[in-house]
Amino acid sequence: MCHLCLSLASHRHLISCILRSSSNSHSTSINPTSWTNNISLPYANFARIILSDGNATAAFQNKTISSGSNFGSVCAFRSAYDGDGRFFLVVALLTIYTDKYSNLSIQDYANIWSANRNRPVGENAKLQLLVDGNLELRDADGSLVWSTNTSNKSVAGMKMMDTGNLVLYDANNNIVWQSFDHPTDTLLPGQKLVRGQKLVSSVSNDNISEGNFYFSVTSKGLFGFYQTNVPQMYLKFYGENLESIELNYDGSEDIVLYVNASAFDVSRLLYQASVRGRRGPFLKFESNGHFILYDSSGIKADDMLTGYLSKCDYPTVCSDYELCSNGMCSCPPGLVRDNQTNAQDKSGCSEINATTCENLQYQSLLAYENVYHFSYIDDDAAARKGTDVESCKKECLKNCSCKVALFRSQPEECMHLLPIFMRKAEEDQLVDMVDRSNQDKQLHNSEAVQMMKVAIWCLQSDYKRRPSMSDVVKVVEGNLEVEADLDYTIHNPTTVAATIRGRAGNHNSNTAIPSIGTEVI
Repeated sequence: MCHLCLSLASHRHLISCILRSSSNSHSTSINPTSWTNNISLPYANFARIILSDGNATAAFQNKTISSGSNFGSVCAFRSAYDGDGRFFLVVALLTIYTDKYSNLSIQDYANIWSANRNRPVGENAKLQLLVDGNLELRDADGSLVWSTNTSNKSVAGMKMMDTGNLVLYDANNNIVWQSFDHPTDTLLPGQKLVRGQKLVSSVSNDNISEGNFYFSVTSKGLFGFYQTNVPQMYLKFYGENLESIELNYDGSEDIVLYVNASAFDVSRLLYQASVRGRRGPFLKFESNGHFILYDSSGIKADDMLTGYLSKCDYPTVCSDYELCSNGMCSCPPGLVRDNQTNAQDKSGCSEINATTCENLQYQSLLAYENVYHFSYIDDDAAARKGTDVESCKKECLKNCSCKVALFRSQPEECMHLLPIFMRKAEEDQLVDMVDRSNQDKQLHNSEAVQMMKVAIWCLQSDYKRRPSMSDVVKVVEGNLEVEADLDYTIHNPTTVAATIRGRAGNHNSNTAIPSIGTEVI
């Protein structure tokens, strides 16, 4: 049973949990409790604290805390990114430092959940735990912003768990509502993302409003999208009858992410990493579409998708009209670098002479060879199917707003993989060639890369440098390394990966290639 816990911090009360029981032993009710968003609340690192777990409460009381770093969970009003008097209701992880003189400071503050990401409240907004058990957030004018919808569900109290879970519970200490069931952009150990739910990135580290990336669980797989007029898929793991993904520990110090399926109650390991300490690690879906694992000190420990995606696979790695190759962004011929930067401090490219809808007969499509664009893996997004490359060009030329035509064909491919394959091998980026639509291959990408190296060894122009069958077997068995300094030269590496609108006879102007975040019409 949880009792009313009060601690003093800066002459104000910190509350760990609230329980009010009626005299009737057969029913439990709570006295209405409210917290007003003003300076009456304890303050720490841009946050006005409402509830704290036992660790944070003890830290603020300077009790039972040793020198060094400690960790706590709090529910708080956090000021918005631009400091204009707007606030988010959040659950946050604190890293609390104390020196040998018991001087306390809070240096790290990580948001892990928010109730009102897209509707911040102002000064004197109220969080209210009502007598009927509903938890409501109302702005200063009384308008309802958010609610747990738990009226008349036998709520007995509210508490902040040391796991980072904000909980409403009944008289038997059973959970009635919990923030873990409503993830925003973060997963903590013990938390699931179930089928039909999404993780939505924040705009930035400072602005926790919903951004443009989202990651969803469906019965057919796990999918990552960049939200534009037509959502662009950049990540997918196929599966059957998927129910959820779950972040947890594997019995040791490793953090693991499991995929759970309904068929035969199957769980499959998707990700595993070692982190320092068993308190505080979390997996965050970042504003740039990366999944970053943070350790117990709030330090980036690992990028979960490193083995699945290369830098150029992320939709916003480059700015408008830039091409990404080998992790570098550049302007294609006919475009120049912009002098101004965008919100992500990136400068894009612009046309030297912009194309117009006039004199279309003097415009043509220019071919760019061996372009490694983003992983355009959403086949359903194709504007034209069952066509050839020339028809694709003509369709684009008929529409003066069409500036780029991306064409892919199998098995008569207009984009041959061999030149890209050899280039990726020379750049030591063969992992980019592993089929991202095949989860099994992604989980064994190191073996796939090794097989590709064997294939290159067997394709050497100088037959004397090719391996014998016995050498190939030794490589497969792990008893021999692939020969170094291989020849990556191939003949006739011509390919069309993208066709770009420009004036006929002029290959140095009027070209445009969209960034991954730009809609292709």
